[in-house]
Amino acid sequence: MRHSIVVLLLLLSVPNQLSAGERCRPIDQPDEDYRSTTTTCSLGRLWTDTSSCDVANGSEAATFDIPLSVRTCIEWSCWPGPPESESTTGYPIVGFTGQEASSLIVSLLDRAGIAGMEIEQNAFLGSFPVVASFRAQNGEELVRIERTLVGPSGARLFAVRCDEPVIASVVIEVPPEALGFAIAFVRSDTFIPSLTDNPSLITGDGLGWPASRIHQSSKRVPSIRPDLSLAISSGATAGAR
Repeated sequence: MRHSIVVLLLLLSVPNQLSAGERCRPIDQPDEDYRSTTTTCSLGRLWTDTSSCDVANGSEAATFDIPLSVRTCIEWSCWPGPPESESTTGYPIVGFTGQEASSLIVSLLDRAGIAGMEIEQNAFLGSFPVVASFRAQNGEELVRIERTLVGPSGARLFAVRCDEPVIASVVIEVPPEALGFAIAFVRSDTFIPSLTDNPSLITGDGLGWPASRIHQSSKRVPSIRPDLSLAISSGATAGAR
């Protein structure tokens, strides 16, 4: 009897072992709690290509396995507002994959406890299933988020909160019919604060560009069909943004 009691006490003293995935939960919307516990990184200057997202001191905070075209929407609104997005203007700076890409790997330089970004498909018409797989350093899938994106201004948040800093990368996949996709507001709780966290210095859209410079850059773009505004830097064919 005495031995049975000892064994029982030992069993009760062993903590419940949960897998990394069981300690992570999706975040549905970019609410105040999510935004206050994370920081955005900067995709860089408009109308350039980038393979990284940088923080205030210029160091890389995240890298991309393919170059992204840094651009914004011109003369129309291509991004939703709250509560689905943290955008307050409808034209955040985004990183566009190009029409041929159907996947993107975002690798974090430091493992995060909270990480995420907003994603929108390139094609206007139709609905498109988008998957974001949040993974640990060893490639283990922590959480798999699947959302259906519909129509213009259909961006949604794909973000995860874990009990420990285990998020090392995010693998995004869209169907080929989406004609590529764009990401914006890349966030992590390990990114160091930057100018994007001071609303008095920027547009309020977390872009890292003063409003005057965004408008100046926009004026350099020739007048074009709205559905080509996301494709101007890549020479995309008609029918895509």
